[in-house]
Amino acid sequence: MMTGKIKQLTISLFVLIAIMVSGCATKDLTRQAATTNQNIVVDEKLLNEANAYAEKQVAMVQIDAAAERDNIFMLLAYAVVYKNWQNSDMANNRGYNIGSVLVDENNEVVYWARNSVNVTKNMTQHGEVRLMDCYLATHGPNDLKGYTIYTTLEPCAMCSGMMFLTSMPRTVYGQKDPSFGDAIERLEFDSTSLPGGYPPYPRHVISNGSHLSGRYVLDYYYKVYVSQHQDAHITVFLTTAEAALVFSSALNTLEKYQVKYPENQEVKEKAIAFYNTKVTSSYTKLCPEQ
Repeated sequence: MMTGKIKQLTISLFVLIAIMVSGCATKDLTRQAATTNQNIVVDEKLLNEANAYAEKQVAMVQIDAAAERDNIFMLLAYAVVYKNWQNSDMANNRGYNIGSVLVDENNEVVYWARNSVNVTKNMTQHGEVRLMDCYLATHGPNDLKGYTIYTTLEPCAMCSGMMFLTSMPRTVYGQKDPSFGDAIERLEFDSTSLPGGYPPYPRHVISNGSHLSGRYVLDYYYKVYVSQHQDAHITVFLTTAEAALVFSSALNTLEKYQVKYPENQEVKEKAIAFYNTKVTSSYTKLCPEQ
């Protein structure tokens, strides 16, 4: 896909997204990385550039206990997607390589979903919509006050609107969407000072980008991808080897993640248990528990 010297790499996501709380440099993490069982062909020069960019971004962030939990849940969201990875965006596939997990106010993961627009022949079946629909239908609350959605791609206008309507206070995303993103910010934009302007939507949702370096690696890769493809689509990018490299070792990274804050050890263990016992490797129908 991308030009330059190509090298066969067997690499752990430690190299890409484990620069979180330890302050280790990328080159140090490379030496201590555990490997996956899959070889993924990527441009070595571009990988180094993406890692350098990500390392600079992560170095500017102070990771407290809450941010560490965000890292844990985002790794889980990446792992949910990779457990049913789609190698193309063909119409006969499940859908796009996008997925989400729902976390309650007690830091318990309570639900998961993946984008399934193709298998359902329904373009509303984004991961976040399925997540909210299914959980509300099967678990009884009327809204999502106190919950957080961790989604691998920044929410679109449809998913963002649903977050507002369910009173969900916060979402965290694992990749910026330059085309369909910033929907929450648009809903909260106050244009009353302009002729015919509107006040912000009456509810408030906080939208945060993940501080995992994998998020910045994906952002960097996609920027390069756009520069090389006249009609670039982020959903097509999410089938590339570069995207797969970030998603493929999320579970391994989560399992080996060394928490800095002791109270998050149980959070991590429960997240892994949720993945092992609840997340399937195949398409799951809408609201299977009904």
